[in-house]
Order: sequence, then structure tokens, then C-alpha cells
Amino acid sequence: MTAARTPRADSAAGAGKTASGNATASGETADAGTPGAAGAAAETRHTLRLTGSGPTREKAFAAAMRQVQQAVGERTDGVCFRVEPVRLTVLSAVEHRWTERFLGLLFPRKRSRFELTLRIDVRAFALDVDGLHFSVREEQLTPLQHVLQMR
Repeated sequence: MTAARTPRADSAAGAGKTASGNATASGETADAGTPGAAGAAAETRHTLRLTGSGPTREKAFAAAMRQVQQAVGERTDGVCFRVEPVRLTVLSAVEHRWTERFLGLLFPRKRSRFELTLRIDVRAFALDVDGLHFSVREEQLTPLQHVLQMR
């Protein structure tokens, strides 16, 4: 099994190179200003405050974490392709408990709901698609080819 090298995992073999082969300073990401990097990735840092709730602790945490990608995408220009959580802080964790009864008197049961508020510091990498240069390839079809291929 061959493991793929990431820019962070380059030690003695190929130190200072990213997965794309561009030399960088001490393993940091390539900048948009490097030659030949039209539409290169830009790194941004964000601090998010997210709230999740659910019937269990795990589902409340999962509900908060599901919001990370969308929240970062709203704050980032371009197409966000990688989000790395740097730090996670629990701001509040609350368990709501109550007793439900059928018809107000019968069959009491204990219920609970969990709410979790998190502060998450993330690093986001986005690709500026407006800066990409797409080559245009047009195909000319004869009327017969157009009918046969239904284009």
C-alpha cells in the first residue's frame, strides 16, 4: 500500500515542496502570486460560532459540525475545497429535561434534548474560478450529425 504525500507530511524526502511541486517556505501553501498559478488556492482563516441540538450529545455535536462547510462557503470567495478545523471551544452545553404525560396524567416519561454552542477556528482553502482561463473547443456538426446525435 502506497500512502500519498501531503504538503504537511513532507519531511526529509522532498522537504519544501507541495503536492503540486512548487517550492514553498517551510511547508506552507503556495500563494496566488507564484508563477503559473492562475486561479491558485487562497488560504483564509475564520472563526465560526455554531449551535447544534439533538436528542443525544453526539447528534447535537454532529448538527453543529454539519454547519461548518456551509458557513465557511458563505464567507469565502471562490470555491471552497478544503476546510481544516484548527481549534474547537465549547461555549455552552445545555441538557433540557422534562416529563411528558399522555393526556396530561398517564404514562409519564422523561425526555431530554441537548444544545451545544461551539466556537470553531478554521483554515479554509478556496479556488478563485474567475481567475481560471478556460480554453474553448467548439465542434461543428453537419446537419445530419446534429440530427443523429441530438445536440
